[in-house]
Amino acid sequence: MLVALFATYTALGCLLYRPAFHGGFLSDDALYLFDNPYVQRFSGSDIGAILDPWGVPAKNVAQYVPVDLLLHGLEWQLFGANPLGYHVVNVVGHALVTTLLVALLRAAGLSFGAALVGGTFFLVHPANVEAVAWMSQLKSIAALALALCALLLAPRHPWAATGAFVLGVLSKASALLVLPVVAVRKWIGSAAPQTRWVALWTLLVAAYTLPQLAVAKRSGLALGESAALPLGERLRETASLIGRYFVIAATSIGVSVQHEPPVPTSWLDSWVITGILVAGALTARTLGAFGARREEAAWWTFAAAGFLPVSQVLPMVFPMADRYLYFILPGAIGALLLAVSQAKPGFWERWGRGGTFLPGVLAAVGLTLLALRAHERAAVFSSSEAYVADAAAHYPDGTQALLLRAARSAEAGERAATLDAVDALGRRGYNSVLPLENDSRFDFVRDDPRFQSVVQAGARFWTERIRNLPNPTPNELLTLGRAYLVQQEPGAAIAALHQALADPGPYRTAILAELHEAEAAEIRARPPGEEKGQNDLPPPH
Repeated sequence: MLVALFATYTALGCLLYRPAFHGGFLSDDALYLFDNPYVQRFSGSDIGAILDPWGVPAKNVAQYVPVDLLLHGLEWQLFGANPLGYHVVNVVGHALVTTLLVALLRAAGLSFGAALVGGTFFLVHPANVEAVAWMSQLKSIAALALALCALLLAPRHPWAATGAFVLGVLSKASALLVLPVVAVRKWIGSAAPQTRWVALWTLLVAAYTLPQLAVAKRSGLALGESAALPLGERLRETASLIGRYFVIAATSIGVSVQHEPPVPTSWLDSWVITGILVAGALTARTLGAFGARREEAAWWTFAAAGFLPVSQVLPMVFPMADRYLYFILPGAIGALLLAVSQAKPGFWERWGRGGTFLPGVLAAVGLTLLALRAHERAAVFSSSEAYVADAAAHYPDGTQALLLRAARSAEAGERAATLDAVDALGRRGYNSVLPLENDSRFDFVRDDPRFQSVVQAGARFWTERIRNLPNPTPNELLTLGRAYLVQQEPGAAIAALHQALADPGPYRTAILAELHEAEAAEIRARPPGEEKGQNDLPPPH
């Protein structure tokens, strides 16, 4: 039965995601795939570096996710730069996750009809498009598949469950949600491994957190605007996030790439009020399930553990993204299905016998509408232009919209409009200077103080970030050299790049090219008549 269901879900997934199948590499795809030499070369030394918790690959992606990088390495050997293979793998993986979710819902005591509705809702939900259509999000798919395997195997096959749990966590840290779910199942007397296995998993998690926290701290991604907010204001932001995620999960309204919601400034903000009401209702329901020791409590724990990493308890720069619902939805789906079963005993059994015609029709219509919406959303990942346009449409004052506005104004030769958009980027704290510095469309405003202010501020951001890091990686030193060049400090750039050459790894060619540019900039900056220095490099080959 499950094999047939998996095949059906795979076929349906291919239909839903077909608009994205020939979409190229976007955003983080470069970091994980297209510009990742460790994944592309995939030699024995590269694999060893990927497995090293303190190695350069982990530092470069700001996460210790060796299973994910190894999977990407295998993909690159099979597909190279052809995006089709990566998209198909993600769709097949998503179908597998959905099938495992159906199996877990059945193991929780739900009828096949109820489990099928829950699984199909997860398969077609438009919020999951980002996790499936974005090639580098294989880590989310692999982590959730392995997490569900661990939960299914835990009661009878604890050794196999332990292996699945470890591999899931090493795909993405979100798989850690398995531990609290298993602990709750143990407490309520549901199907769970023996206490010694829960203790072992806890020790494994403690060991994993050492390298994971180190690379996360190094990246600075845990230090967003919220980090400086007082506790009360952070709680207000958490409430608004609950409200936003709830609306997306329940209706798909609000799905977008590159979410940039404003931090709420009042407790009367509609998103804050929505979040407080939702949090209150779900907390009351969860406490009731805990008090009665019902299986439902484990599923609410699943959803809460999926939300915790983005709750701003530990502040993040980008706590809002469609893909984060990939780890929240399964728990919420299971909890709601069990809540209906508890409130209306026999409801799902009558459903399976066709005794609930109207709800069945409504469910079919709802799932069809969600599937059509997911198909539409898949087209967002068909090109970088569609991706940027989607972000700009949902957040017209966001970073992507401002970049698009600046580029279009520059193409039209509109100096004032171009500089206004660049100014707005600076006010938003935009610090990715290379898209501005290397884009020839901005040549006619490059010397303007307003343009230079934004570019220089971004360069200073990366200079301060990297030069204070312990043992910077070659890639980080390459970025530092580029930042110094933007600040017209070729001597400092040369020093950073020479340091990178001490152990360049697979970045040697890029470092040499940048070093040649820095040498040339230094020569141009010398007073007339000064002789060429001995450290000047010939053009790289």
